[in-house]
Amino acid sequence: MSRPRKLGLNEKDESAQKIPEEDSRRDWVSADPLSTRNANPRLKANQRNTGFSHLNITAPAPVDGDEPPPQPPIHPLTPEQEAVYLSAIVVKLTLAKACILNERRHGLPPDRPNMNTEPAAAELAEPPVPLDMQAQHMLRTLLDKEDELRRINDEAQDEDREEVLVQPMTDYLLFWNNLKTGLALHIPGGSIEEKEEKADRVMDEALEKIVEP
Repeated sequence: MSRPRKLGLNEKDESAQKIPEEDSRRDWVSADPLSTRNANPRLKANQRNTGFSHLNITAPAPVDGDEPPPQPPIHPLTPEQEAVYLSAIVVKLTLAKACILNERRHGLPPDRPNMNTEPAAAELAEPPVPLDMQAQHMLRTLLDKEDELRRINDEAQDEDREEVLVQPMTDYLLFWNNLKTGLALHIPGGSIEEKEEKADRVMDEALEKIVEP
């Protein structure tokens, strides 16, 4: 028994030939919408000029969403230069905390529009130690978790204090570590672990860590 002839790339199969003339699918080589034949770039139907050639659009390179974006290299610093740099991070975090506490006192909503254009937020995002809007929001949430944790601790009964503090302590550490991870990208050092250790120290100096793992 002879094998059926394999259809050429631009040859329509029997089902596609039955598609009505006025149907837009008429140009498909297969009536099956999931057929890989219809998606082949060498198919004549896929080579028509759609009028957007002048835009010179190129396909973006694939990006792995689980990997952090590449960071610019930090030039090696002397111990004295690194101490000054880390002190600058402490100052930046201290200022950021003061700004967040000040907006609380004035009843400003943390999700107000165009926050990135406000002078304080814009200044905090300036290099060489940039605290962008994501980092500022992370710090704002961390301070909220700290307040929540202190309140629960004050209200808890002695006999069930340990139990009721487990979840708020976990939440606090989650946001602490998220902020630490982002901050470590801007800290000089060898391994990621070394950078995160330095980030943890400067954060503790500026924010006073209240929970240990």
